[in-house]
Amino acid sequence: MGKKLYSPFFILYLAPNHLRHNRLGVVASKKIGNSVVRNRIKRLVREAFRRYPCRGEQGLDMVVVSSPSIVSLNGRQVDELFMERLDSYHQSNRG
Repeated sequence: MGKKLYSPFFILYLAPNHLRHNRLGVVASKKIGNSVVRNRIKRLVREAFRRYPCRGEQGLDMVVVSSPSIVSLNGRQVDELFMERLDSYHQSNRG
Protein backbone atom coordinates (compact mmCIF):
# COMPACT_ATOMS: atom_id res chain seq x y z
CA MET A 1 0.00 0.00 0.00
CA GLY A 2 1.43 3.36 -1.01
CA LYS A 3 1.54 6.66 0.78
CA LYS A 4 1.50 10.27 -0.43
CA LEU A 5 3.44 12.95 1.49
CA TYR A 6 2.91 16.62 0.74
CA SER A 7 5.31 19.54 0.84
CA PRO A 8 4.79 23.02 -0.63
CA PHE A 9 7.61 22.19 -3.04
CA PHE A 10 6.87 18.61 -4.07
CA ILE A 11 4.69 15.57 -3.53
CA LEU A 12 6.45 12.38 -2.50
CA TYR A 13 4.79 9.07 -3.36
CA LEU A 14 6.09 6.01 -1.49
CA ALA A 15 5.31 2.34 -2.03
CA PRO A 16 7.06 -0.91 -1.05
CA ASN A 17 8.82 -2.58 -3.99
CA HIS A 18 9.83 -5.96 -2.48
CA LEU A 19 13.46 -5.46 -3.49
CA ARG A 20 16.58 -4.95 -1.40
CA HIS A 21 17.09 -1.40 -2.59
CA ASN A 22 15.19 1.83 -3.01
CA ARG A 23 14.26 3.28 -6.39
CA LEU A 24 13.60 6.89 -7.33
CA GLY A 25 11.60 8.62 -10.03
CA VAL A 26 11.60 12.39 -10.48
CA VAL A 27 8.95 14.37 -12.34
CA ALA A 28 9.78 17.93 -13.37
CA SER A 29 7.22 19.25 -15.83
CA LYS A 30 7.64 22.17 -18.19
CA LYS A 31 5.67 24.31 -15.72
CA ILE A 32 8.86 24.43 -13.65
CA GLY A 33 10.99 26.06 -16.32
CA ASN A 34 13.24 25.34 -19.26
CA SER A 35 15.39 22.21 -19.56
CA VAL A 36 18.28 23.73 -17.62
CA VAL A 37 16.04 24.46 -14.64
CA ARG A 38 14.26 21.08 -14.81
CA ASN A 39 17.56 19.18 -14.95
CA ARG A 40 18.91 21.19 -11.99
CA ILE A 41 15.87 20.21 -9.94
CA LYS A 42 16.24 16.55 -10.91
CA ARG A 43 19.94 16.62 -9.93
CA LEU A 44 19.11 18.14 -6.53
CA VAL A 45 16.43 15.54 -5.82
CA ARG A 46 18.67 12.65 -6.92
CA GLU A 47 21.45 13.95 -4.67
CA ALA A 48 19.05 14.12 -1.70
CA PHE A 49 17.98 10.53 -2.48
CA ARG A 50 21.61 9.41 -2.71
CA ARG A 51 22.33 10.77 0.76
CA TYR A 52 19.28 9.21 2.40
CA PRO A 53 19.75 5.39 2.12
CA CYS A 54 21.96 5.12 5.21
CA ARG A 55 19.09 6.50 7.32
CA GLY A 56 16.06 4.72 5.91
CA GLU A 57 14.60 1.34 5.27
CA GLN A 58 15.29 -0.44 2.01
CA GLY A 59 12.70 -1.66 -0.47
CA LEU A 60 10.80 1.52 -1.32
CA ASP A 61 9.78 3.04 -4.62
CA MET A 62 9.81 6.82 -4.37
CA VAL A 63 8.41 9.27 -6.91
CA VAL A 64 8.99 12.99 -6.42
CA VAL A 65 6.61 15.27 -8.34
CA SER A 66 8.10 18.75 -8.25
CA SER A 67 6.01 21.90 -8.06
CA PRO A 68 7.15 25.20 -9.61
CA SER A 69 8.00 26.65 -6.18
CA ILE A 70 10.91 24.18 -5.80
CA VAL A 71 12.98 26.41 -8.13
CA SER A 72 13.54 28.83 -5.24
CA LEU A 73 15.33 26.19 -3.13
CA ASN A 74 19.02 25.39 -2.97
CA GLY A 75 20.53 21.92 -2.58
CA ARG A 76 20.65 21.95 1.20
CA GLN A 77 17.01 22.96 1.46
CA VAL A 78 15.95 20.17 -0.92
CA ASP A 79 17.99 17.68 1.16
CA GLU A 80 16.35 18.84 4.39
CA LEU A 81 12.80 18.69 3.00
CA PHE A 82 13.34 15.28 1.42
CA MET A 83 14.77 13.83 4.63
CA GLU A 84 12.06 15.48 6.73
CA ARG A 85 9.31 13.89 4.59
CA LEU A 86 10.97 10.45 4.68
CA ASP A 87 11.53 10.65 8.43
CA SER A 88 7.85 11.46 8.94
CA TYR A 89 6.95 8.45 6.79
CA HIS A 90 9.18 6.12 8.82
CA GLN A 91 7.85 7.46 12.13
CA SER A 92 4.24 6.98 11.05
CA ASN A 93 5.00 3.37 10.04
CA ARG A 94 6.64 2.53 13.38
CA GLY A 95 3.61 3.32 15.50
